[in-house]
Amino acid sequence: MIDNQEVLDLASKLIDEAFVGVMTTVDEHYAPVSRLMGAVADEDGPHRLFSLSAKDTRKVQHLEQNPAVCWLFGVPPYDTSIMLRGVAKRLETPIVPQPTWDRLADWAKPYAANVLTDDSHYAFSVIVSNIHTLELICPKLGIKSPHIIKLDKFAEEDGE
Repeated sequence: MIDNQEVLDLASKLIDEAFVGVMTTVDEHYAPVSRLMGAVADEDGPHRLFSLSAKDTRKVQHLEQNPAVCWLFGVPPYDTSIMLRGVAKRLETPIVPQPTWDRLADWAKPYAANVLTDDSHYAFSVIVSNIHTLELICPKLGIKSPHIIKLDKFAEEDGE
């Protein structure tokens, strides 16, 4: 049987390999809104995800009203999936290492070409998702129903 540390390690590997996940926020009508987003897990694991957004986007507005987020990652042949739930916040200034910033900015170029002309990095917001629940499904490892881990690394900070 797989233990929690193995699940965390597998989640980190999957997030790194997939890089693009589905991020869901909640709009002003409490309806879910999903979009593809580049994301990089913190070097300590999938407890924290970093992503970028132009400052004037619906996702940023959603997060200001309701910080709840859900992320979903998978890679072909999609025999393993990771769902992460947590709370996210927008930061005004970048706090991510340069390689993480560069990878995220490359992903964002097609969506925010006009913003990327500002070399100062301040046209973007860094979105930090602090994860409180991780669910893994991996039939090839015998996990056909979700292996759920409650993460408490940021629970106090996020009011969980």
